[in-house]
Amino acid sequence: MKHQELTAKASRRDFIGRTFAIIGAATATQAAAQKGPEPEAAATHNMMVVGQKTMFLSHLPMFDHVNKDKTAYLTPHRFQVILEASLSAPSRNPNQVYFEDRRSHPMVRMYTLKPEPFVLATLFPTDSKTAPRRSFPVVGLFRGHLERAGNARIVSGGTVTVQRVLHSHQFAVSDKRPDSLEYIVFGKGDELFAAHFIAAPPEFDQILPIRIIGRTFTADELNQGIRLSIPDRKNIATARLNKQASLPAKATVGRNPSMQVMVEAATELYFEEGELLIPPKFEQTAEEKKSGFTEEMI
Repeated sequence: MKHQELTAKASRRDFIGRTFAIIGAATATQAAAQKGPEPEAAATHNMMVVGQKTMFLSHLPMFDHVNKDKTAYLTPHRFQVILEASLSAPSRNPNQVYFEDRRSHPMVRMYTLKPEPFVLATLFPTDSKTAPRRSFPVVGLFRGHLERAGNARIVSGGTVTVQRVLHSHQFAVSDKRPDSLEYIVFGKGDELFAAHFIAAPPEFDQILPIRIIGRTFTADELNQGIRLSIPDRKNIATARLNKQASLPAKATVGRNPSMQVMVEAATELYFEEGELLIPPKFEQTAEEKKSGFTEEMI
């Protein structure tokens, strides 16, 4: 049964205007009262879902807007975050629903998750005395991109349990983009993915399955975090990894020295660049159109 499609009105895009209003009101209150910074408001942090054996979530980030001093990004989506997670509900197994649906729709590249509003940074607090949040309620899980036409809700409700925060960083205005392509490698067992490392606009978000030739990473190494650099590729969308023959790369596990590997990429599961501009562009860019991410066939 085809479920009702969600439009951009129910997405991060609609939240932007409301967030600016909240931030403005909070700033005025802070100045008047001469108090510390206001706590961040909860937001809807939509996420890409990948994995056929283990569920991984990748937050859909944005730079969007800077403050008057141009020292900080003023959006609740100013984070790149990758999670290993599971989805549960009292009377059913939504995790299994997702895996089975993904297997039965091999041509659909995008699956997305819409959580209830929450503060994303509570998953990785900088204060060592604060316990990290390890679950959050979910509105639904969708086959296709929930912010675009051509999606179907396959799970309603439920709770995400976070097994691990595999990668998290907050965008800083002072950050510089690497000259060469860089990716965050994550996964489990023989199921590996690469997410483009996002640093500073103009940027692009990309997730794709990969295979590392001649080297098998252990679970401990994957949990430490693996960075993959492609020295011979410029850090631009038109030079990004995609389905192609193997390429030489450098892999760095945690703080260890980098090692030479070969990487083989499969067809990308997600690509976005317009929403990572300042200001964001919600109409498709030429490169997005070339990638084929218009409407998923469901």
